[in-house]
Amino acid sequence: MEDQLERENSQVFDVEDGGGSSSTKTNSATLECLSEILEHRESTIEDLRQTVATLKHNIAEQRDEIIRLKSLNSNTHKPVSSCLQQNSPISLPLELIKMIFYLCDALRRCHICCINKRLAEELSSWVVTHACQAVTNSPAVGIIRTTKA
Repeated sequence: MEDQLERENSQVFDVEDGGGSSSTKTNSATLECLSEILEHRESTIEDLRQTVATLKHNIAEQRDEIIRLKSLNSNTHKPVSSCLQQNSPISLPLELIKMIFYLCDALRRCHICCINKRLAEELSSWVVTHACQAVTNSPAVGIIRTTKA
């Protein structure tokens, strides 16, 4: 960058020392050369500003991603039971939860019901119905009587 400035400045001095021509020609040639240098430098400055803006934007995106990943990482180190025992309101529709629950294996279903009491209460009759269907291999389930503890 400094070499380029020295070359441009030497061009200006060469134009100023331009072989004994009249001062008007020298001044106009010098002004023209200086205006070209100024335009070149302004375009370089604008390019650098755009590059800096792009880099700042990329840094902000990366910072957001780092924060998101750190929060995910901190959530994965907590025991699953402590994350789900908070009885937070269910944010998914019950039908979607049923579909997910239906696709889980038996061990995962028990785990979900054990760690989230509210979800277990909402799904209890549905779970019993599907458990009977799975055990009997029948789509129809008769009257199911349960006792309250």
